[in-house]
Amino acid sequence: MAEQKVKAETTNSSSKVNSSSSYGWRQAPTTMLFRITNFELFVKPNKPVMFAGISMFVGCVAYIIFMNLNDDKKSRTYVSVAEDGSLIKRQRTSRWD
Repeated sequence: MAEQKVKAETTNSSSKVNSSSSYGWRQAPTTMLFRITNFELFVKPNKPVMFAGISMFVGCVAYIIFMNLNDDKKSRTYVSVAEDGSLIKRQRTSRWD
C-alpha cells in the first residue's frame, strides 16, 4: 500500500513539471537587468527580431571593415611641418630598415 502511494506521488510530480507552459530560461529566477540585457532569451523567435539582430550585426561588421580600410597608419606618407612653417608630405621610414 505504501509503495502505491510513493509511486502515485512520483507520477503526479513528473506530470506537474511537464504541464508548465514556460520552459528553459523563462522558468529560471532572474533579475530585471538580466532580462533587459539578454532579451533574446525571453522573446519568442520571430522574423522582426531576427531581422533586427542580423542587420545590427552586419552593420557592426561593415563598420569595422570600413574603419580598417580607411586606417591612416597604413598609408606610406604623412604630413610634417618644416622649420619655416610650411607643410611637407614625407614618406614613412622604418627604424628597422
